[in-house]
Amino acid sequence: MRMWDVGDDTLTASDLVATHDSPVYSASFSSDGKRIVSGCADRRIRVWDPQTLSLLLDPFGSQAHTDMILSVTFSPNGALIASGSLDCTICVFDSHTGHLVLGPLSAHRDSVRSVVFSPDGTHVVSGSDDRTVRVWSVKDGAAVCAYIVSGSADSTIRVWKAPGLGSFDPSRAISSSSSHVEPHSAIAGGLKISDDGWARDDKSQLVFWVPADMVSLFSGFPAALGIGIPGTLRIDYGEHLFIGDEWDRCFVGAE
Repeated sequence: MRMWDVGDDTLTASDLVATHDSPVYSASFSSDGKRIVSGCADRRIRVWDPQTLSLLLDPFGSQAHTDMILSVTFSPNGALIASGSLDCTICVFDSHTGHLVLGPLSAHRDSVRSVVFSPDGTHVVSGSDDRTVRVWSVKDGAAVCAYIVSGSADSTIRVWKAPGLGSFDPSRAISSSSSHVEPHSAIAGGLKISDDGWARDDKSQLVFWVPADMVSLFSGFPAALGIGIPGTLRIDYGEHLFIGDEWDRCFVGAE
């Protein structure tokens, strides 16, 4: 496992290398950036100090999984680690002790390729080679239902509403099979939000300004569409977006 520096928008390999005894299939930072978790073919999970790439805990996970670990992730508060395995199960561990706190959860019928916590840390979403996406309660391991989004090797992105919580609203979905027409040519190539809050198009022209408390809702890379952790934010790119020479219409004083 190797660290990479992306601070200056370039990809530079660091001198630090963490050596494992078998192939590494997944690695992830904690939300505060102070720990890294890795999952390996030897059925073990390792937690590392990113400053030194030294182990913070003895490897764990082999007591719960019977095959290689394909996905690992920290909970938002860093207290838990979820893992998905070739053995078709999901486990949740205490990130500070390595003790198993939930699982193995075994409803999948094929390898679990991806696991991720919900933003509030109360649920785990798993994606499997059995072509299903499942949502689990961290509290008791119960299967629950919610809106989820999935990406697949069949070239589709789908938004799902599992049975039991009402009908799915098609307006919440983006069809990956139809073309998407941007409402203004200024954003046709995607937007990038700089540190000063200005959104610029692919020609570096100023498009609009974002208040500091809302910058985190926007993607950190050029993108036409994105869903942030807090949810969705709708921006009207229509007649009320004053671009270029129309900037002076942003404020109309009293007559």
